[in-house]
Amino acid sequence: MERYHESPLKITKTFGEPETNGLKLYMMDVSPGLMDGDHYKVTIDLEEHSHLIVTNQSFSKVHPAIGDGAKTDYQFNIGENAIFEYMPEPTIPYKESILRACTTFHLATGASLLYCDITTPGRTHRDEIFQYKHFSATTEVNHNGRRIAYDHYQLIPAIHRHQDVGVLEHYTHQAVFWIFSPQANGSLLQLLRQLFPSFAESRILAGASLASEQGIIVRMLGLSVWELQQSCDQIWNVCRDKLWNYPPCQLRK
Repeated sequence: MERYHESPLKITKTFGEPETNGLKLYMMDVSPGLMDGDHYKVTIDLEEHSHLIVTNQSFSKVHPAIGDGAKTDYQFNIGENAIFEYMPEPTIPYKESILRACTTFHLATGASLLYCDITTPGRTHRDEIFQYKHFSATTEVNHNGRRIAYDHYQLIPAIHRHQDVGVLEHYTHQAVFWIFSPQANGSLLQLLRQLFPSFAESRILAGASLASEQGIIVRMLGLSVWELQQSCDQIWNVCRDKLWNYPPCQLRK
């Protein structure tokens, strides 16, 4: 494994997952978080038949901005028959913050991807609910050079009517779980939908659909970050079991 990083980003020591022959990688940000003017760039390349699980050590914090705000550009290249599981901690956009995030995945033949993205409305314990200036997140998935999924979420609370019927309504937190694999089919979709009644008991609204090609996308709205995290963990466990007969992943933080 070859790696290179520059401050404030840091790649920690890797850990093996003996049950799957996978490798766990933790990315750290040694700064207080994303500051005004920051532009983070991350690229990860997986060789064929490799298995990598990536997370970070804590929530991504986006600090107030008086300029253009912060940007992130993350690109992941997943080789033939490789497995990539990307489970970052949720994002917290502080009051008056600006973030433009772009995440791109390139999948080769037989490659698999699990990706969970959770967004909060701000520092809820300080009653900072949708008080950021601008938040946008673009996610793109390509398979053998052809785009098979694209999503652009943008919210400017000062001008967007996000509490209207059919938008976020009374919900404050949201999550998207991306599943791409040659085995991601209607059978897996039905198994995931069977989880939704229990999600509703946790005040979560969830929906799932097949992507245009070998993929499933699950969207969830909730009222707390921990409830969404629990639901995403359940989805992750089902996917690991049904796609590859893997046990739940244990991440230490």
